[in-house]
Amino acid sequence: MLKRIPFYLYTIIAMILGCFVGLIFGRDAAFLGIFAQVIIGLVKAFAVPLLFLTILESILDSQFQGPGIRKMLGISALNCILAITIVLIIVDVFKPGLLLKDIIATASEGETPIAPRASIGWSESLQALLPESILGPFVHNQMPAVIVLAILLGMAIRGLAKDDKVFEMEFGERILRVSSADVLEKSRVVAHIALGIVLQIFKYILILIPVAIFAAVARSVGMQGLEVFKGLFVFVLVCCGGMLLHMLVVYQAWVKIYAKRSLREFWSKAKTPAFYSFGINSSLATLPLTLKALEELKVSRSASRLSACLGTNFNNDGIILYQVVAILMIAQATGMDMSLGHQLSFCALSILAALGVAGIPEAGVIALTILMTAAKLPLHIIPLLLSVDWLIARVRSATNVLGDMTVAIAIDGAGKKQHNISKVTESTDIQ
Repeated sequence: MLKRIPFYLYTIIAMILGCFVGLIFGRDAAFLGIFAQVIIGLVKAFAVPLLFLTILESILDSQFQGPGIRKMLGISALNCILAITIVLIIVDVFKPGLLLKDIIATASEGETPIAPRASIGWSESLQALLPESILGPFVHNQMPAVIVLAILLGMAIRGLAKDDKVFEMEFGERILRVSSADVLEKSRVVAHIALGIVLQIFKYILILIPVAIFAAVARSVGMQGLEVFKGLFVFVLVCCGGMLLHMLVVYQAWVKIYAKRSLREFWSKAKTPAFYSFGINSSLATLPLTLKALEELKVSRSASRLSACLGTNFNNDGIILYQVVAILMIAQATGMDMSLGHQLSFCALSILAALGVAGIPEAGVIALTILMTAAKLPLHIIPLLLSVDWLIARVRSATNVLGDMTVAIAIDGAGKKQHNISKVTESTDIQ
């Protein structure tokens, strides 16, 4: 019976129970905060190997050849830049992070005070990307350096696989021969197995997340009352509002202006996978409906498979937008000097982290833990933000599905434009 209850319902139940306990016991419920800290500490401990393995596996599995790949990466990158631009405008103009000040103060009461951090210069940001040793980033939770190591290792293995070499290793009287092409395949298997083990551990930890949410909400409501939900409402509003703006402005521009297709026809087909992904909170589980909708829109099979299947690791506008909103609002609330360079460094880290958490169940807790650890921001607020993530995650999934569809339409439109240009060139040559 318990297995049939969706995870988001556990989250909602935990939030409601936390409110009741906080209102009944008041400040006496503050001790519950220790349970939330312990659980988030477990997530933090495994976030580094998870990020490393997911990025490594995605690089080993991805195919980076062909004009279609270049188009997909270019369109996805532009979508990502536009999503971040929307967030930066909202955060810098309206400064919504200031409304989280009281929540962070309450969540951090009794903890070591966090002094406002000055803006990080470009030199410091670049130094964070350079690992002092191979194991150092894992020991010290240096997320940027871990990402760089994963990318370097993945690209090195792929580069080695291109060489036509045979490696021989002696084991007593036996000689083991491995070709460079086998190195890539065996590395994929090892990375896949290691990632599977870490993900299984995370499944056990995720069972405890509702407990962390209950404890954090009970503590915050007990110390601050229901006022705590004002800041959370603003957080939800900025996240979901930014995603909706991205859908209505950027995605519709690709369909109407670039591909010159009817918006009415697009939404008539896209609404089914969009609402389905919102309901089940998974863009991957919506894949069959996404492909069917693209087929009904007469998008070429190659463009559909390229964007919706292979591109799932790159078309992550929803999660990138969510991560940037969260990290910038929390940084703003802690009084950090938010220079443009500092904000862009956070955005770059969010883009790289999105490669690691895309497609992972309940990616919100992992994404927040990874980014806030890298930015050295307080982790105590994470369970509170997760109490409303069940709603944000659904909009996030719908955004990712619509992103896959519009990238496919844009790739298909680019291919048809190139075909038309070729036909015109050929006819001119004949004349």
